[in-house]
Amino acid sequence: MSSDNLIKIGELADRLQVSTITVRNWMDSGKIPKSSYIAVAGDTRTTYRFDYDKVRDHLSADNAEGRKQLELDL
Repeated sequence: MSSDNLIKIGELADRLQVSTITVRNWMDSGKIPKSSYIAVAGDTRTTYRFDYDKVRDHLSADNAEGRKQLELDL
């Protein structure tokens, strides 16, 4: 993962059109896989940097799977 492609949580939230709280919830639930972000230790807290392409691809694949399941349920 190249640090040139990494973005902050606020920018990720903006690109996905969700809140930063939603991004954090998705991280906690595993909807955003750990392989798509890194933790950066700061003086007072840990911040995160995300590979947008990996996050987007994972969410798109997850959404496609959800659509397939919905079609099966119908």
